Amino acid sequence: MILGLEYLPACCLYIELNPLRADMVTDPRYYRWSSYHCKAEGSNDQIVNFDTSYRSLGKNKRNRQTAYVQYVCDTIPEAEIKLIRDALQRGQLTGSERFRQEVSQRLGIRISNKGPGRPRKANK
Repeated sequence: MILGLEYLPACCLYIELNPLRADMVTDPRYYRWSSYHCKAEGSNDQIVNFDTSYRSLGKNKRNRQTAYVQYVCDTIPEAEIKLIRDALQRGQLTGSERFRQEVSQRLGIRISNKGPGRPRKANK
């Protein structure tokens, strides 16, 4: 299961690989609208934010790029893909309870992950 710090890179990888899963491209570098070009090839884009998990991949830009290419080439386990998809479909967060609590506190809203579908009606 994805925990707090592991959620962001797994989610980014899921997004980077979406065009491949949709058969739009044969390689992530061929999809021009992703951050792959910046993170793997060093292209410059003011919009791309190099988060802590990306920066921790290496001591310098070249090492991070090499590690990111390898990271993207490794696949996300099917269980994590399902977890991310299910959370997206329900509009929920994926991560540890501590992660959800921290997000809840920062946003000032109650966050709870419920099962799929409508709640059952109470029998009267």
